Amino acid sequence: MLTTFLSALRRPCAPLAADARAFISTLVIAASLTHGALPLSQPQAAHAQALPTGLVAVADAPVTGLSKAAVNGYLSSIPALALVNEDDQPYFTSSERNTRIAFFFLEPTDALRELKLLKASEPTARLKLTSLDQVYFNLVMGSTEDLGGTLRIRPSRRQVVEANRALQYAPSTSLLPVTLDEAKGQVPVFYSERVVLSLGGVSKYPFFFRKEDLDTAFRRTEAAAALAKSSSRGGAPEGLPSGLVRVATLDGLVKQMQSGEVDLTDALLVPSPQALLQARELVGEE
Repeated sequence: MLTTFLSALRRPCAPLAADARAFISTLVIAASLTHGALPLSQPQAAHAQALPTGLVAVADAPVTGLSKAAVNGYLSSIPALALVNEDDQPYFTSSERNTRIAFFFLEPTDALRELKLLKASEPTARLKLTSLDQVYFNLVMGSTEDLGGTLRIRPSRRQVVEANRALQYAPSTSLLPVTLDEAKGQVPVFYSERVVLSLGGVSKYPFFFRKEDLDTAFRRTEAAAALAKSSSRGGAPEGLPSGLVRVATLDGLVKQMQSGEVDLTDALLVPSPQALLQARELVGEE
């Protein structure tokens, strides 16, 4: 039975239909604030740069793990696209060891490419907009007995390539595989100790779903720091040096949020701007 899947996909439609522009604008503002934020003060920056390599240590004191509802608050800013039929049932477009697999796409171009292929045999197939808070715990991480297969989040293929490149320079750790695979639902998120933002006087630790956005935030931070110092150095750097790019997985980040082993209450998940734009376009068509 697919009632759980259907209810999960239908729930976002109410706010989208009632006040779609406000919903999407909230996501856009969250992303724009991240890219336009001022850098931390020097003492804060020094503390951030001293964080343990490969770990997301954002506080000195231990905290209680976040609830699923709290984690969903972070996930709600990330749009995802599903391939569904007229009844909002998912299309299982892949398989693994005799198990059918359906995907929630984070990258619109990947979803549109898959949709074009699917329409050759399923003309009524379409894209359905949702967000990760609606599907992560109850579908992706939940029981699949009633779903007829496995549901996975599919990251951008390009970002998996970027993550695997960065992992070549990362210190060895048992917390991450040597390489990531988008077909297995291993979603990379990018961060760096060199990119810590201040929003309204509150330190934020951004995790980007695109490596290019991490580079953009780094350039803005460096440019602002150089301006504050009245530096006469040359232009802004191209992006973060490979050795300073950190990679985590979305699953690992969520586990750390829930365990409380690391304080991630001031984490900020930054969605792909292209995904936000696609969300706006899809809402406009409904």
